[in-house]
Amino acid sequence: MVIRQHAFPIHTEAMVEREMVEQETIEAKTSLRARIAGVSKLTLARRVVQIFVIVFLNAVFWGGVFSTDLSFFESLFRYVPFLSSPRSPLSDSGGFLEVMLGTFVSRVFPFLLIGLVIMVTVVFGRSTCGWMCPAGFIQDIFGWAGEVTNNSKQVSVTSHPFLSRVKNWILVLLLVFIVPFAFITDDPTYTLYLQTLGDFGKNPLGFWSLDEFFFVFVPTVSNQLASNNLDYLTNNWLVIVQGLFYLIVVILTFYFPRSYCRYLCPYGALTRPFAKHAIIALARNPAKCPGRKECGACELACPMQIRILDEPYAKISGDGECILCGKCKDACDKMGYGAIELAFFKS
Repeated sequence: MVIRQHAFPIHTEAMVEREMVEQETIEAKTSLRARIAGVSKLTLARRVVQIFVIVFLNAVFWGGVFSTDLSFFESLFRYVPFLSSPRSPLSDSGGFLEVMLGTFVSRVFPFLLIGLVIMVTVVFGRSTCGWMCPAGFIQDIFGWAGEVTNNSKQVSVTSHPFLSRVKNWILVLLLVFIVPFAFITDDPTYTLYLQTLGDFGKNPLGFWSLDEFFFVFVPTVSNQLASNNLDYLTNNWLVIVQGLFYLIVVILTFYFPRSYCRYLCPYGALTRPFAKHAIIALARNPAKCPGRKECGACELACPMQIRILDEPYAKISGDGECILCGKCKDACDKMGYGAIELAFFKS
C-alpha cells in the first residue's frame, strides 16, 4: 500500500512535467513561426511567377472573357513539365508526364520526352514544382492560411518517410498498366487492352492529378450542378469518390503544407531520382548555421518537411524532394543568420 501511495504522485508529476515540455515546445514553435512570418522579396517574386503561369496557361479562356486573341501565349505553354490536365476546359496544355503516358497509349516509346524530363530536372531540380505548378500555388494558399491561424503542423518523423513513398507506388501502378501499350503490335490486342482499361487507359493520370481536380473536375461538376443535372453525380460513383478524396487532400494542405506534393504527386515521384543530382540547388553555410537546438527555423518553414539540418552542407536536396521554393532561406535570413545560399554544381 505504501508503494502505491508514493507511486501515484510520482507518476502524476512525470505526466505534468511531460505536458509542460510539450506545451513549451508548441509555444516555441508558435513564437518561431511568428518571427519568420511575412512576405519577403523572394516569396513575392515566386508569387508573381505562379500567378503569371496560372493566368497565361489559360490564356485562351481569358482571351474569350476580354474578347482578345491570346492564343500566342497558349502556344508557349502547350507542354509544361508540371501541369497534367490537357483535358481542361480552360486550357489545352499538358505536362510531360501526361504527354508521356499518352504517347505510351499511342504505342510509341517516348524517348524524347523521357530525355527532356531528365534534362530539365538535372538542371533545375524540382523548381518548377515550387515556382510554377498551379496546383502547388493553390496548396500554398491553403498552407499560408494554416500558418497565419497557427494550425500548421508537421507529420511525425517516423510516418513522413513512409508516406513519401506513396507517390512512388502510384507512379509504378501507372507505368505497369500503361507501358505495355508501347509493345503491343497487333490492333485487336491493342483495342481489347484499351477497352479493358476503360477511362484509365484514355486518361491514365486523371484520378491522380490535383491539377485535373482543380481545372477539369471542379469546372465540370459545377457546370453539371448549375444545369440541375443531379444524375451526373448519382450515376457516377467514381466522381463522388474522386471529389471526396481530393476534398480531404485540400483540407489536409491547410494543416500540412503541400500534402499532395509530398505524398501523392506522380510527377514528383518521376523527377525525384534526378532532382537529387540537380545543378541548381540550395546549400548551407556551416560557419553561419547555429544548428537545430539554437534555431531550426528552416525546417519549420519547409513545406516539404525536409530535415534540412541533417542534409549535407554542400547541397540540400531532401533525397530529391526539395522544390527550391526558398522558404527555408527566407526563414534563415529573417532569423539573422543568412546561412542558406543558392549553389551550383554541388554534389
